[in-house]
Amino acid sequence: MNPVIWGNHPDPSVLALQGGGYLAVSTSNYAFGFRNDAAFPLQYSEDLIHWTFKGYAFTGGTWPSWAYMDMWAPELHFIDGVFTLYFSGSMKTTRKLALGVAVAKDLGDLFSGFKDLGYPLLQHHKGVIDPHFYRSDGSNFLLWKTDDNAGGGESAIHIQELQVI
Repeated sequence: MNPVIWGNHPDPSVLALQGGGYLAVSTSNYAFGFRNDAAFPLQYSEDLIHWTFKGYAFTGGTWPSWAYMDMWAPELHFIDGVFTLYFSGSMKTTRKLALGVAVAKDLGDLFSGFKDLGYPLLQHHKGVIDPHFYRSDGSNFLLWKTDDNAGGGESAIHIQELQVI
């Protein structure tokens, strides 16, 4: 099996674009906000085989103000006309993983950077990770797990209805 995107790209998410083509985003294992690293590389393809690097969801210096490191498990969706990126990141204050959400209004915004809420969408004293957006019968849900396994415990999966921004 040959790789279609070479390099370190854990937790990939792929979105089919309405005008054709695909956009992939992946975890940024070694990115740190305090170093002004970029996070969440964006790759574009017309055929799901040949990919071109297009930029980052968060360029250096544009990270969410609350995030410190561990920019993991991004998931990209096109919801009600807005590119929406759900992700995990470690908080500056507690170093625990929290869930964030950021948006880009169009393809120009998409390739020049996302804007987050300015605060975590969801946090928990054990940490939370691996967000997944799900839509059913017109309702929107977010599924995630607690980060209990980081402390040797078992992680629980949660789901909550939400309003999409």
